[in-house]
Amino acid sequence: MALIQIKNLKTKALIGINEWEKKKAQKIIINLSFSYDSKIPETTDNIDDAIDYYTIKQKILQTATSSSFNLLERLANEILQLLLQTDKRITNASVEIDKPAALEEAESVSVKIYT
Repeated sequence: MALIQIKNLKTKALIGINEWEKKKAQKIIINLSFSYDSKIPETTDNIDDAIDYYTIKQKILQTATSSSFNLLERLANEILQLLLQTDKRITNASVEIDKPAALEEAESVSVKIYT
């Protein structure tokens, strides 16, 4: 088994319930992990046998930047479902999204969902 992690993927998204948040993209930070049976790529050393995390990153950025969301929970679920649908070999996954500007007094607010 392999655990793949994408850490601190930064982008901007239209996310929030306030009117200004629906008009101005805000910085978000995405962390995710997923596991899959990696026995074949461990021996073949062939990307075609592995899960291509570059492709996954591209799909995540497309999802985050192409729509608007009221809640971090909704965006996190969209990304989680994207992971599970991208490759049937993914057995467990988690997605955490940080919104640094959510609370003035805090470094960040985050939501984490998982299978």
